Amino acid sequence: MTGGYVGKILEVDLTTESIRTATLDMNIAERFVGGKGYAARLLWEHTKPNVDPMGPDNIIIFATGPLTATSCPSTRMCIATKSPLTGTFNDAYVGGHFAAELKFAGYHLIEIKGACKRPTYLVIRDDGVELRDASRIWGKDTFETEDAIRAECGDESIRVACIGPAGEKLVRYAVVNVDRFRQAARGGVGTVMGSKKLKAVAVRGAGEVKVADPETFDKLSAEAAKSIEGDEGLYTMKRWGTGRSLLFSSDQDR
Repeated sequence: MTGGYVGKILEVDLTTESIRTATLDMNIAERFVGGKGYAARLLWEHTKPNVDPMGPDNIIIFATGPLTATSCPSTRMCIATKSPLTGTFNDAYVGGHFAAELKFAGYHLIEIKGACKRPTYLVIRDDGVELRDASRIWGKDTFETEDAIRAECGDESIRVACIGPAGEKLVRYAVVNVDRFRQAARGGVGTVMGSKKLKAVAVRGAGEVKVADPETFDKLSAEAAKSIEGDEGLYTMKRWGTGRSLLFSSDQDR
């Protein structure tokens, strides 16, 4: 694979409970760069124009980019779907370690379609992928869900992306919670998971991500990290998150 990419897409059909892998198409990856680009292409190809955002034919994609799981700072994961809030293409972003762990497991993206008959969660451990019954954790909040899944998997380091009661009840702006304190919060991605009765995705990988020129890449990554550390504006984003944007996007400064 080209540096920064891993070779597989994980395709999950919740209706038939089937799981398969597909090869990442580098022609698409290089034309539609990043997790958002590839995810947008898949949504265009694999959904119909009038698909119901909360119907089984809508898909939800957990997408990484070529910089994810490298020494490059500030990379994030894209969760893409058709939004139940706006009825249009939606891309929500979240930090944490889930995306890196997904690439360590060998998957550049997860594409999920269909809907479960009962509450379910997806567990990925490298080539071992399975759907498990989530009935006993349905109704729990995201902290309780993450703790329960880690206990059931017997792995305190497994990374979890999950929904809480808002997603289960199909609140149209429900989030996906990742690594306990991080949220993909735009457009109701948690609502789509809830409509599919997909409580969570948990992932752990043992692989690595290679870059084409490690020495140069690490040098540039260190320079980028130093620049970020000294940027006051980026510090406030780190301290306050998206909430910091309320001041400069409000009417008071116009």
